[in-house]
Amino acid sequence: MDIQDLRIFRTVAHHGSISKAASILNYVQSSVTTRIQHLEKELHTPLLHRHNRGISLTSAGRILLSYADKILPLFDEAQKAFEYTSTPSGSLIIGAIESTATVRLPLLFSNYHEQYPDVDITLVTNTSEELIRALLKCEIDCAFVAGNVDHPEIVQETVFHEQLVFVTHPIHPPIKELKDLYDSKLYLYRPGCYYRLKLESWLQDEGIIPTKINELGNLDIILNCVRAGLGVALMVKTFAEPYEANGLVRCHPIPKKDATVTTSFIYRRDNIMEPMLKLLEDTIKHEGIESQHKFVI
Repeated sequence: MDIQDLRIFRTVAHHGSISKAASILNYVQSSVTTRIQHLEKELHTPLLHRHNRGISLTSAGRILLSYADKILPLFDEAQKAFEYTSTPSGSLIIGAIESTATVRLPLLFSNYHEQYPDVDITLVTNTSEELIRALLKCEIDCAFVAGNVDHPEIVQETVFHEQLVFVTHPIHPPIKELKDLYDSKLYLYRPGCYYRLKLESWLQDEGIIPTKINELGNLDIILNCVRAGLGVALMVKTFAEPYEANGLVRCHPIPKKDATVTTSFIYRRDNIMEPMLKLLEDTIKHEGIESQHKFVI
């Protein structure tokens, strides 16, 4: 089975269109059709249903796609493994929770790029839960996530600690106990956020069931709502403190012993891009000495 035939089939299957696959792969449409027919002949079974609305997979096509989704990423990684030279090059897809991406990573990436300009970094932001899932599916190469990750396929290093705080309008009265939140509208990040899970656990322990929740998917929007006096948010202090320094918000210490949380740098144990990741890890360690933020790796 030719690897390029498999790649063509996978592209057709994912996009549901021979013409679209041809455009993406820079092939003429007849060549794509011929390669698919070659695969079908080799496997002695039809892989596609062809109809007026386009194409759909046969049962055999669905089986082949499940293998193609595993084989092709591994094949690409195997090629990359032999591309390393004394000067690292290639691409790294790095995931991060939004607060870390905003506060911690710009300087880190700048310094890494200065040292290794041929490494192309793509940043993907999401919740910790979704980033871990993406890492296990090989959709990203590494990630910065909140909390500890206990999984046999994942290597983790604690890179820094974050202090969680409640953030309010500047004239909001002090929040001394969690019950002070009872009548407040809570602005929370979407499900899968580690910090949100912490807050929900604290409230559950106190027997508090919040009735006013506004769920948003962007920390800047959440912060602007808080600045406008619309409610209370839970954030890492490093994200909110520049706004507090300008008198735009107020940060309230959280009356909980576990209000300090870790941020971990994680990657797959079997990731063959380890040399490039090791260089990134070394940059993180160096930032621990040079940066005002205290890395503890």
